[in-house]
Amino acid sequence: MRRNATVFVGYVALTVALTYPLSFHAADHVMSHGTDTNLFIWTIAWDVHAFVHHPLSIFDANIFYPFRDTLAFSENLIGSAAFGAPVIWVTHNPVLAMNVAALVTVPLCALGAFVLARRVGIGTAGAVIAGLVYGFSPPRFFRLDQLHLTSVEWIPFSLAYASTYATGGRARDLRIAIAFFVMQALTSGHGAVFLALALGALALYRLALGEPLRLTKRLHDAGVVGALLFIPVVLVALPYRRAQVDMGLRRTLANWHVPWTSFAAAPTHVDTWLSLQLFPHVDVFGTAGAYLFPGVLTLAFAVAAIVWRPEPGVGWRRAAVVLDAVFAVELVAAIYGSVASDPRLRIAGVVVASARHVWRPWLLCVAAAAGRMAVASRVPLGTVPRVRCDMPLFYTLLLVASLALSVGPPYGVWQYVYWLPGLNFIRAPSRFTILGVLALGVLAGFGFDWVTIRCRPAWRAAIGWIVAALFVAEFAAMPLPMTYQNPETPAIDRWLAAQPQGFVVAEVPVPDSNGITVREEQESIYALHATAHWQKTVHGYSGLLPDFSDDLFRGLVQFPDASTIERLRGIGVTRVVVHDPGIEARIRAFPDLTFEHRERDGAVYALH
Repeated sequence: MRRNATVFVGYVALTVALTYPLSFHAADHVMSHGTDTNLFIWTIAWDVHAFVHHPLSIFDANIFYPFRDTLAFSENLIGSAAFGAPVIWVTHNPVLAMNVAALVTVPLCALGAFVLARRVGIGTAGAVIAGLVYGFSPPRFFRLDQLHLTSVEWIPFSLAYASTYATGGRARDLRIAIAFFVMQALTSGHGAVFLALALGALALYRLALGEPLRLTKRLHDAGVVGALLFIPVVLVALPYRRAQVDMGLRRTLANWHVPWTSFAAAPTHVDTWLSLQLFPHVDVFGTAGAYLFPGVLTLAFAVAAIVWRPEPGVGWRRAAVVLDAVFAVELVAAIYGSVASDPRLRIAGVVVASARHVWRPWLLCVAAAAGRMAVASRVPLGTVPRVRCDMPLFYTLLLVASLALSVGPPYGVWQYVYWLPGLNFIRAPSRFTILGVLALGVLAGFGFDWVTIRCRPAWRAAIGWIVAALFVAEFAAMPLPMTYQNPETPAIDRWLAAQPQGFVVAEVPVPDSNGITVREEQESIYALHATAHWQKTVHGYSGLLPDFSDDLFRGLVQFPDASTIERLRGIGVTRVVVHDPGIEARIRAFPDLTFEHRERDGAVYALH
C-alpha cells in the first residue's frame, strides 16, 4: 500500500504538469468548447442534484420534456459524478466539477495499470512504465475532453483482481473484480464494454489452454455478495434498453471509417515532429479522425515483449497455440464453405462470416497444419501447450483483437459484430484503441523487464528512472489547448429557481435548423440554463435526439407564432424564457403569453 500510494502521488504530479494550463484553470476553462462539453457539464450537475433529491429516479432527467428516462439518451456518468459531487457541494461550480472528474481519471488509470502489471508478474520499474502508457499515452490521454471515454480507470483494477483469482482461486479476489466491474459500468458504458470484452477474452484464453471451467465453483465464489453487487448494473441497463426500444435506436456502419492517418497522429511535441519527418507531404493532423498513435517508446518496448524469449521454449509454445487455433477455425470455415448451399453465415439477417472463396480457408488450414508439424518436435502433437502463465501472449492477443475492431474498411471486423448486444453501444469503433493501449502498457512493462533481465537491481532501477523520464518527455504536449467556459447561469434562470416549482420551460431564440450544429450547441446551452432551477425543459442535447424534439426545435425557430404556441401549450409548457428583444416585440400580438419578470439577460413570459 505504501508503494502504491507513492506511485499514485507521482502520477498525480505528472497529471498536474502534463495537463497544464488546464490543471491551473479548471474552474472556468475547458479543453474543448462545444456541445459534448456542455452535455458532460450538465450530466455531472444533474447526477449530483439527483443524488440528494431523488436518487431512485435519477434517469428521469429534466431535459427533452415530455420524454422520461432521458438520462439514458447518453452516458449517465454516475461514477464520474461521485468525484464531482464534493466539488459542486463546496463551490457550486459544475465546470470545475466536470474538469476534476476528468483529470482524476489520469492518475487512476495509471495506478490501475501499475497494479495490473504487478499482479501479472512485472517488476516495479516495468509496472511504472505500464502505468505511464495507460495514463498518458495519446490514444487515451487526449480523450480528456470526452468524459465518457477518459473514465476507463476501473478496467485495469478489475483485470488485476480477475487475473489474481484465476491463478489463486480466492473468492475475495473474484468479488473485488466484480466490484470494480460495477464501478466501471456506472462510470462509463464504453468502459464497461471494453472491460467485459477483456474479461471474456481472459476466460476464453484460459479455457483454450486447458483450464477447467468449474462453473459451480465460480458461482459459489461470487456468492450472494457478487449477485448483490450486480444489481446496480441491471438497474442502469433497464432504462437504456427502454430508450433503445422506444426510440428505435439501431447502430449502423456510419462511423466505421477510420483514416489511416489517425494511427500516425499524436499531438505531443516529439510525435508531431516525427510525423512531419516521416510524412512530409501528408496532412496527418488535418485528415486524422482521432489521435491513435501510442508513441515510439511504447511500441518499441511492446515489440520487445512480443518477440523476446526470456526463457527457453516459450516461443515454440506460443507458436503452437496460435497454429492450433488457426487450424481449428479455418477447418470449420473450410468444411462449412464446402458443404453449405449458401456459404455466408447469417445471424438475425446479418452476414457475420463468408466462405464464398472456399479455397482460402483450405489453404490456410493446410498451412497451419504444416506449421504445426514443423514445431511438433518442440511441442508434441496431441498435447496442450503449457502457456497458462504466459500473460504477454494474452495481452498480445488482446491488442490484436482491439486493433481488429478499430481498423476501418475493408479489413476491420467491426462490420461483422457491430450489431451484437453491448457492442451496439459503441458509436465509433476506433475507441477500442483505448483497450489496446492498456494491452500495450502491460506489454511495455514486460518488455522493459526482459530487456533489463540481466541487470543488477540497482542498475535496473536507474535504467527504469531514465526510461520513465523518456516516456514522459515523449508524452508531453503542454500547453494543452483550452477555452473559457462561463460557470454562471443567466440571471433570469436564477430568478426562475426562486419561483414555486412544478413549471415547464422553453427558451428562445432557437437558431435556424439549416445550421444544425449551431442549433445543437444552443440546445445544449439551454440545458445548462436549466441547472439553475432543475425544472423540466423541452431542450436538451444527447447522442439520441427524439424525432419529436427535433421537430419541436425546428418549430421554435419561428417563435412566436400561433402553431408553435399551441404546440407548447399542448405538451404542458408553462413558461417561456426570451433572450432576444426582437422576439419580445412580436410577443405582444399573442395574449396567451403574459409578461412576468425581466433581467438583463432575458425575460420570462407565462403561457396560459
